[in-house]
Amino acid sequence: MTTRAGSSAGIKPLTKRARETGQTFVRRPEVEAQLAEIVALDREEIFARLDNRNRDSGDYLFDETLVYLLREARRENDEQTVETLYPELNRRLWKLFKSYFKYFDEPADFEDFGQKVELEIIRKLLDVETDAADFAEVMFGKFVAMQTHGAWRGSLNRIVREKALFQDARPADGDDAPEPQFESKELSAEKRLILREMISKLPPNIMLVAALLLDGWQIESRDENEPTISKMMNVSSRTIRNWLKEARRILADDEGEKER
Repeated sequence: MTTRAGSSAGIKPLTKRARETGQTFVRRPEVEAQLAEIVALDREEIFARLDNRNRDSGDYLFDETLVYLLREARRENDEQTVETLYPELNRRLWKLFKSYFKYFDEPADFEDFGQKVELEIIRKLLDVETDAADFAEVMFGKFVAMQTHGAWRGSLNRIVREKALFQDARPADGDDAPEPQFESKELSAEKRLILREMISKLPPNIMLVAALLLDGWQIESRDENEPTISKMMNVSSRTIRNWLKEARRILADDEGEKER
């Protein structure tokens, strides 16, 4: 990492372009201002600021600043700086991961999930041969959220076992049919065990729909800016309702087998 004793000529610009606009990504003004200050400091002065965890303090390092410093150190093969910056960035990563904790039955499952996402994010950040991680210097929180949500979708077979499935068995044959009603009240231990076994028999895509409905997501919405299950899974609302109908069939067939 170039310090005051080095020969930094300025801050390395971003080169990746936004898919929607074709414009090159730009850091927030406050991040650019902090970077201009940071590159004039000695390395030890920068390290000292890692201990400041007060976001309201003028010495607090933005997430995006940490990412920039980490990637620059990687470019310069400055392993000491990488190893010093990484623990603080990693701590912030895990704070962001915590919002997913509620989807896991066991802490160990959440730890496995977090470690996999952490490794993938760090791999992308340290890939300085490309500009694939430029967005992390623009909005680090959103960058992490995109990586994390993708990994979460890939872990569906482990994340909704403690959720109650829908109780409305009415068929839904069209886009205008009412959405299934989900039960979110506290469940007894006995019913929770029964539901865990039931849910484990459903395909991953149906488990995800059930989890999202329980969390308050809508299948579709007239508000174009509202996240919906249809948008997130990139399928029509009719397809989603057909999946729910299939879930009822699977569970009914399973119950019939038990009664024989």
